[in-house]
Amino acid sequence: MDSYKNFLVKIASSSASMEAILSKINSINKGKGAVVQIFDPNRIINKIHLSGAYIDAVESFGDKTNISKSKGMEMLLFVAMTNQISDAIKMVGAKSSREFVLFANNKTSFNKLKPLIKSSKEITRDKKSQLEIARKFGIYSKDDLDKFILQKMAISRIRD
Repeated sequence: MDSYKNFLVKIASSSASMEAILSKINSINKGKGAVVQIFDPNRIINKIHLSGAYIDAVESFGDKTNISKSKGMEMLLFVAMTNQISDAIKMVGAKSSREFVLFANNKTSFNKLKPLIKSSKEITRDKKSQLEIARKFGIYSKDDLDKFILQKMAISRIRD
C-alpha cells in the first residue's frame, strides 16, 4: 500500500467542466494502483479524513467487503460514512470545478490530472473549521478528533 506520506490532498480549481474532470479521473483510475478522487471542500474535515477513507477502501477490496467496483468510489463511501453510493455523491462529491478537494494516492496519479488543474494549494483547516465540518457527520468531540473520524468511518460500514 502507498505510504501516507505519498498521498496528495489539495484544494484545487479547474476551468474544465466537471464532466471533463470526472472523465479524466475515471481514465486515470483504470491504471494499475491509481486512485484519484475529488470532493466537496465544505465536507472534508482534514487530511486524516481522506487518508483513513483511502486506507479503508483499499482494505475493503483486500478482504472482499467492498460495496462498489472501484477504490475511488469505495473511498467516497467511507468519506461520507455511508453505504449508499447516491447519498455519498450528494453528501461529499465535488459540486463545482471552481473549487474542490483533490486526493491522489501518489504523485504519478496527480500529475496525470494536473493538465486540467488551474490552481492547487495545501488543505489547511483550523480546529474550529474542522469541528464545524465534523458536526455534519455527527462527530461532536473536541478531543482527539482524528480518532473519532476514523471510528465513525469504521462504524459506518457495520451499521447499515
